[in-house]
Amino acid sequence: MRTNDQKRAAFALRFIQCNRNKEDASRLSTLVMKTPLQVLQHGLGQSLAFLIADNGPVTGSDMKPSGRFYKELETWLCGEKEPDKPCRIYRDGESDLIKQLMEGNRSQYMQAQREAIALLVWMKKFAEAWLAGEASAGGS
Repeated sequence: MRTNDQKRAAFALRFIQCNRNKEDASRLSTLVMKTPLQVLQHGLGQSLAFLIADNGPVTGSDMKPSGRFYKELETWLCGEKEPDKPCRIYRDGESDLIKQLMEGNRSQYMQAQREAIALLVWMKKFAEAWLAGEASAGGS
């Protein structure tokens, strides 16, 4: 049986590997590296609002790195618990993370923030390993 931390790592690794060969890997790397500190300094809500604003109204396959990153956090934190996503905080059927964050109680907010940071630690480690190398290789 895998621990929740192993499941976080696997989820983060899949996201980073799926985005490592995209043209905007460098921008995603920057976002992944900076977001954990933003969450600690400004809170999860403001950090998510930044990602939403940076992406703009674009949806689907045209999303910017910030939009894809937001959606990944949303997938991890919202929805019914699944074996590979055991730490979902918001499970009432609404999958809009920012809406859930604003309408939930303080305990849920703090729990979501702790869980997001735990996931972001893994994303940052994998981004350092895979996205930073891809970005520098693509820029030469």
